[in-house]
This record gives sequence, C-alpha cells and structure tokens, in this order.
Amino acid sequence: MQTKTPAKSLGLLIILASILLAVGGFFLIQSATQTIPAYQADAFDYSEVQNSREKKQLFFDILRPIVIHENNVIRTQREKILDAKKANKSAAWIQALAEEHKLEWDNENPDWDTLLQHIDTIPRELVMIQAANESAWGQSRFAQQGNNLFGEWCFSEGCGLVPSQRSSDTDHEVRKFNSINDSVASYLHNLNTSHAYAELRDIRAELRAKNQPFDALILAEGLSRYSTRGEEYVEEIQSMIRSNQTLMQGEQAQP
Repeated sequence: MQTKTPAKSLGLLIILASILLAVGGFFLIQSATQTIPAYQADAFDYSEVQNSREKKQLFFDILRPIVIHENNVIRTQREKILDAKKANKSAAWIQALAEEHKLEWDNENPDWDTLLQHIDTIPRELVMIQAANESAWGQSRFAQQGNNLFGEWCFSEGCGLVPSQRSSDTDHEVRKFNSINDSVASYLHNLNTSHAYAELRDIRAELRAKNQPFDALILAEGLSRYSTRGEEYVEEIQSMIRSNQTLMQGEQAQP
C-alpha cells in the first residue's frame, strides 16, 4: 500500500536537493572518500614477512589503492572546475575550494588557470616512496601512534605527538590522523597548497601543458624544501623510486 509523504518531510527533501544542486556536486566528491576502507598504521604488520622485498610489497599493496582513490577525488574536482571554466561560471563551492587552497577568488573575474594549477594529481610512485621514506615503511613512532606517513607538522597544543628531540624554543608537534587515508589526503593537499612546493606545481603544469605524463622522478625535483637536506633528499627519493619501480606497479594504470 502506498503511503503519503508528509508535507514537512517533502519540504526537507526539496531543501536538501536544492543544496546539492547549489554546491555543484561538491558534496558527492567529498563523499567519494567513503568508498574504500579507512586503514590504521597497524596494517603494516611485517611479523609474517620473510624478507625486505615482501615487506616493501606489503607496504605498497596497502598504500596503492588509497593513493589512487585520493588522486581520483582530486581528478573529479579538477574535471568539474574545467566544466565551470568552459562555461565561465563560478559557484560557491569553487570559491570554497579556492580558499581551502589559500587562493584569493573573485567570482566576477575568476582566475581559472591558477586554481587548476593547485588542483591536480601527484604520481602515486612519488606518494608511496615519500611515505616509505618519511615513515620508515610505516614503522616510525609517528606512523604507528598517529597514522602520519609524511612527517606533517601541526602547531596547536595537543594536535599531534611531541617529537622526543624537539628543541625548547619550538612548539610544533607531528600531526595525528584518524587513518592513513587521511594522512595521504593531507599530504596531497599540502603539495597542492604550500608555497614551499610551488616549484613542483610549476613542473607539473609545464608537463600538463606539453601533454606529457606526470613523471615521479621529474616532479621529485620540486621537493627540495620538503627536507632540510635539500637536494640530497631529492636524490634519495629519486633513487628509491628507481629501485622500487617493479614493486610499486599495480593492476591499475592511473597515477
């Protein structure tokens, strides 16, 4: 037997539908993060592993689908921005995204190209190798206790874990995340936002303008400010990428 929808409920449904339309599907993009499991760092359990090759393979196999998924979230955002650029029509969700990436945004005179330079993917090989390097293959204290794979800092008391060798004149902590998925998402946002990685974004934009693939070895050149070791750090990341290429390959071909 059919039942009638109460007028109040119908009104709420209409309001919700209007909100979804107004944000141009941004809610749906964000909801995409719920389609894969949220992993904890204890997933990097090497107790049954026989050798270093198996250890690395386990690490990459856990991380690969997370990186692919988070890149797909960014890719979806980028495609929607390109559609808006084509129509030359801004929206509230675009302004919010620009502000989230620390960009000034004028709905009357939108700077599409600058926004698009900040909303783009990172090669999964680069993400996975930096995660391995920064977290000691998921075994560091900050990984195991805070799901932090990239050594990301925070600056409010209680936001993370206090480094054991922190100097008395500094107040940073190493940020805690609810899952390693969140750590990956935050790392991607960091590379797409921070002034420190403008060189990486410039390299990426140049590759895209030439219709060339995003090469992890090339983009690593833009990471000299990720570590106080500078170019030595870049060379180490590039060396790790070269030596782990086979293990990092998965069935999916997307970056």
